[in-house]
Amino acid sequence: MMLISLGPWVDEDDTWDESRWGGNPQESRNGYGYREGMSDAELLNSARLFWRWNPRSPTWTGIDYAVVAYAGRTRAVLRIDKPIGPFWGRWGFQGRVVKDPALNRDLVGREVPRRQNPVTAIIL
Repeated sequence: MMLISLGPWVDEDDTWDESRWGGNPQESRNGYGYREGMSDAELLNSARLFWRWNPRSPTWTGIDYAVVAYAGRTRAVLRIDKPIGPFWGRWGFQGRVVKDPALNRDLVGREVPRRQNPVTAIIL
């Protein structure tokens, strides 16, 4: 499983083009990081993009889910549908917020180790 550790929310508009991967040519977000009360769309766009990881690496083979953490506690589960990138030497993925009650019960609200690298592979 991929662990994505977010920092505090930063208001910073951003746009990018995902048409090469079948997405929207004018994707955007109004910030990144984590804050209480985020919408699913804000959380997804905050967590899924612009990381230094390589989806072609064997480390990431077969990983279909990402757990989003903030302040050492898991906050959401994301389904990874398709890796995208590179964007300026960074990668992301297209996906969605998982709403499966059993999966969320097992993975959301757990303590996770704080790591220097915000994207890492872990076993929960």
